[in-house]
Amino acid sequence: MLAKIKNYQNWAPLFLRIGLAFIFLWSSLSKLLANTDALGVCTNIEEAVSLVGSFTWLPISPELFVTIQSWAELVLGVVLLAGLWLDLAALATSVVFILFFIFLDFDLVWKNVAILGASLALLMLPADPMSLDSRLKFPAGHNHSQ
Repeated sequence: MLAKIKNYQNWAPLFLRIGLAFIFLWSSLSKLLANTDALGVCTNIEEAVSLVGSFTWLPISPELFVTIQSWAELVLGVVLLAGLWLDLAALATSVVFILFFIFLDFDLVWKNVAILGASLALLMLPADPMSLDSRLKFPAGHNHSQ
């Protein structure tokens, strides 16, 4: 049975990108649309603003930063879900999680080690057959199309 599963390994990036898309979409929408719990450190926009408020070096207000961050998460989630520009999206998600490790208390973000691993794996794997990158057949050198 496990040998048969190996026949479908080219679908692994699909599962990675859908999982990552869910995380980014849920996190962004929970901050933009509701006061409900989000996945991750911040449970809503007020908590996110409070956390970011400790970054005294930010050149913009915490509210504006969290709004920009939430919209960026939304865009990343949509791009991942569509499977478009996967190299760039996977790199961006990896950078986001590395920045979390740098600027936030590790006790708050330790679970993101696994998410960073998924982002890095997606960066290294070829695009899955259902992705727009595969369907649009970008030229060689773009998103693993070798």
